[in-house]
Amino acid sequence: MAELSSTIEEEFLTCKICLEVYVEPKVLPCLHTFCLGCISRHFEKTRKGCKACCPLCRTMFEVPDCQPMNMKTNFYINSLAEVIGAKKNSAKHCSFCEMKNVVSASRWICIQCMDFLCETCKQNHQGTRLTFNHQTISIEQLLTGDYDQVIRKRTDITCSEHENEKVRFFCETCLITVCRDCVLLKHKDHTYRSPADAMQDRREEMVRSLRAAEDQVNTLEENQTFITESLSDLNKSEICQITSLKSFGKMLKDAIDQNMEETERKIRETSEESRGKLTERSKSIALEAQVLKEPLELCKDLLENGRDEEILYFRESFKEVLQNPNTHGSPRSDLPWERVEIVLSETMVQLVKEKSIQINQKQQIFSENRSQCIEMQITEDNNHKDTPQSLSDRSYSSVIQPSSSTQRQVNSGIYRLINTFNCYIGCKTEFVPEPTGVAWISSRQIAVCDGENKQLKVFKRNGHTDWFVDIETTPTGISVVENKIVVAVPYGVLIYQNGTRTGVITCKVDTFRHVASSSLDILLFPTDGEEVRRYDSKGKRRGTIMLETPLQPLTVSCNDELIVVSDKRSSEPLMFNYNGEKLRSVQRNKANWLADAHCLQKDRVLLVNKQSSKVVILQDGEKYLGGWSTEPEITRPSCIDYHSDGLLVIGGAGGNIAVYQFL
Repeated sequence: MAELSSTIEEEFLTCKICLEVYVEPKVLPCLHTFCLGCISRHFEKTRKGCKACCPLCRTMFEVPDCQPMNMKTNFYINSLAEVIGAKKNSAKHCSFCEMKNVVSASRWICIQCMDFLCETCKQNHQGTRLTFNHQTISIEQLLTGDYDQVIRKRTDITCSEHENEKVRFFCETCLITVCRDCVLLKHKDHTYRSPADAMQDRREEMVRSLRAAEDQVNTLEENQTFITESLSDLNKSEICQITSLKSFGKMLKDAIDQNMEETERKIRETSEESRGKLTERSKSIALEAQVLKEPLELCKDLLENGRDEEILYFRESFKEVLQNPNTHGSPRSDLPWERVEIVLSETMVQLVKEKSIQINQKQQIFSENRSQCIEMQITEDNNHKDTPQSLSDRSYSSVIQPSSSTQRQVNSGIYRLINTFNCYIGCKTEFVPEPTGVAWISSRQIAVCDGENKQLKVFKRNGHTDWFVDIETTPTGISVVENKIVVAVPYGVLIYQNGTRTGVITCKVDTFRHVASSSLDILLFPTDGEEVRRYDSKGKRRGTIMLETPLQPLTVSCNDELIVVSDKRSSEPLMFNYNGEKLRSVQRNKANWLADAHCLQKDRVLLVNKQSSKVVILQDGEKYLGGWSTEPEITRPSCIDYHSDGLLVIGGAGGNIAVYQFL
């Protein structure tokens, strides 16, 4: 009981202004309590007429007659203070001996008088006509706490109108407690009852109000938790994006440096080779010129100084030299210069590829920077030669676009493959992603639950990352309602919008682990049983659907009219309406190794077979309408979702995602 006493004192008996134990506690209409002296000083400083605001919640209150003394006394706090005070003073000396200036240890306390007594004074106290029926208890009994309620009850609640008059009745007309004088005077013709009788009718109402207030406090605390978690997620996302950006920038810088070194080496090698050839040719030309210069000097001298007979003698040779100088060797030749093109070479392209593959580790895809600040795309022509481009034009993305031949292969009369990509973006260390659920947010946005890395990721339809968040536990399913993403976890459901958690539905761990949604409802399915809980998009409980057949759900899906649940024990998808009535079931041989099921229309269901990697469309659970193999784009498909625009998304092993269009 001593621990309870200290808890009570700390939480209830400490004034929030002076931080001391209450002295003459006064309670405000907002139920905040303060010492008379503290609230009086506060009233004088902040008063506006006879009104002031609560120091804690800022609610305005009115002081009767502008006198804080006339405010309501908190008798409950008074009684608690008296109990605590008695225990604190248990080592006090005898009250009567102190009056005689004698010091003696107290061993007893009178509950009626609250006086501490020694053994002698205790006997004397019980020997007078006025106090012989008073109850005395030992100090040891006081400290046990067994008499706390007895001590509290001795504290009378007095009337605010008539001093020293005990409150004895509750006026039903005025809804206040009154004394006997009030009944005879101001409340003479009113209806009144005893406090005990009046409390019987009002206790349940007060309990309901208390629970509603507690729910409001819980909601506020949950919202505060969401904000704290959102700030944490934001900080993690910021760090991750900056780290990813710096890593990607370093990779590009290394690739550019490598390319510059390679290109510089080639320029120097080519220049050195050309320089050698030019030097060699220069020497050859100089020799040829020297050889030609002597006969030309002879001819010139003959023309100037020779006799006619001498000139005619050399005429033919002279003519041949002047008209055909090449007979003695060519004085000029084509320069052997080879121009060097400075472009982003194949070495750089290959290096960037290798760096990208190292980042993605086991996944042979090109990674995309999370912040979307930098996008690089490597393009090669049909001969696998580099197409010279500026650096800003070169980018690579995580999207693996299917070739035209691939599109022709998967294009049937029912569907067409639009795009495939991998949800490796945002994964931690070496973990390969494993989708536990996919869902369309809109016709251009896809949400993916990565169970292996405990993440929720949102992609554009072309595979570019919009945003992602870490989840503290493994997500087991996903759905979308009113553009809000609903993620099933072992302890309930988490609700996200634009990367921020906006709500949570909690339940006992491992009791509800599957979620589906229609255009307005969130349905939470049990691990084992028939109770399906129904919530709105804000997480507010709307009711319960009791299924006709108890199930152990493997997959769940719904639209506005139909609920499809596959039973883990039989691998048999069952169809229910929203009244819980069983409508039909899918033939078991049609649903072997079922990975996921989805409602297309009121009578049509889309099934994904994990073992054969096939998608099947059935009508009324039996009639085969069509299907196709998801390989090679998706192996071992595990989850599926359909959009009303005729779009289908499938997630499979290794984090691969495929998007189809129904024709």
